[in-house]
Amino acid sequence: EKEIQEIEQNFYRGRKIIWENFWLADRRRCGEIIEREACKVASELLDEILHGSTLKYSVAKLKVFHHPGSGGSTIARQVLWKRRKDLRCAVIKTSYPPATVCEHALAFRDYEERDLSHCLPVLLLIEDYDEDYLEELRNELMDAVAIRKISSPKPYFI
Repeated sequence: EKEIQEIEQNFYRGRKIIWENFWLADRRRCGEIIEREACKVASELLDEILHGSTLKYSVAKLKVFHHPGSGGSTIARQVLWKRRKDLRCAVIKTSYPPATVCEHALAFRDYEERDLSHCLPVLLLIEDYDEDYLEELRNELMDAVAIRKISSPKPYFI
C-alpha cells in the first residue's frame, strides 16, 4: 500500500508517468489518470493514420508535444496504454542503434503472426530523441519493409 502511494505521489510531483500508474488506475488501486483533451486529439490522429488516410505509408509519424496540464510523455504513454490491446506497442531506447531497433521492431511485428500482410501495426514511442536518430530509424524501417515486398492496408510502424 505504501509503494502504491509512492508511485502515485511521484507522478503528481512531476516525475514521468510509469506503466504502474496506468495499471494501478485501471484496477482502481490509486487515483484515476485524467485524460486531457490532448490525449483525445492524439488518439483521433492515430485513428486517422490507421483508417482515414487514402495515402498508405509503411512508416507513419505522429508527434506529440507538451500541452498545458499534460506533458508530451504522459499523453503519448496514455495513448500507448489505451491502444495496447489493438496495436502492438513498444518503447524505443535510443541507446540502441537504429538498425538494432529496426530488427527488434520487425521481429515484434511478426511475432506469432500467420499472415505477414495483415499484422497488427506497431506503435513505437520514442522519447527525448534527436531528429537525426528519428530519421535514421525511419529510413531503416522503410528499407526493411521495402525489402519484404509485402503490401499492407495499414502502416507497419507508427
